[in-house]
Amino acid sequence: MFAECTQARPAPARNRLLKGARTAAERQRVREVLQSVQGDQDQACAILGISRSTLWRRLRDEAPKA
Repeated sequence: MFAECTQARPAPARNRLLKGARTAAERQRVREVLQSVQGDQDQACAILGISRSTLWRRLRDEAPKA
C-alpha cells in the first residue's frame, strides 16, 4: 500500500489535502483547455461543461493577489 494511505490522519486534514488536490487538478484542466482552444472562452466552457461565469470565477481565483 501507499504510505499516505496507511498513515492515520484526522478527517479534516485528509479533507483539506483532497480539496487542495482537486482544486489544483481543476486549475490545470482549465489552463490546458484554454490553451487547446487558443483562449476562446466560449469554446472552453463548452468543453468543460461550465458556464462563462464559473470560468470567470475560476480564472479570478487563480490570478495572483496584488
